[in-house]
Amino acid sequence: MWAARRPHLGGASRAQGPWARARRGWATLPEHPTAAESERAHELFERSKPLQDAKKLAEAEKLLLEAWSLHRSPDIAGNLGMCQASMGKYRDAAEHLSFALRNMVAGATPEQRAMIRKALKLVKVQVATVRVTVEPEGAEISVDDA
Repeated sequence: MWAARRPHLGGASRAQGPWARARRGWATLPEHPTAAESERAHELFERSKPLQDAKKLAEAEKLLLEAWSLHRSPDIAGNLGMCQASMGKYRDAAEHLSFALRNMVAGATPEQRAMIRKALKLVKVQVATVRVTVEPEGAEISVDDA
């Protein structure tokens, strides 16, 4: 296991400060949060629920975005997408709802899956999707000389 062979960083048992993520490597990406990051994301997620219920969507979105930056999980993505859809942020909502649907855990209920599918269908009407295939592979594309 990679973590077992990780070199000792010296000092405290865990590196601290803004550079700590870079020194600890891939294990601290949002896809692979540390226990502390996962716990913090869960706390933020739970704090967002009453705000969503009270329709304080901007406040809920702020908490969910912070949670998402720590842990990219389908439950956070689903709630964030639903919140953004209610705020009219359709592109962001489509991105997060798509992630939630693609990464839903096996234990998700049929109702949960249906709710995310329905919300995604509604927000996709509001955004355009463009797929571009280029030859040769890796060619650069510019729009309006940008």
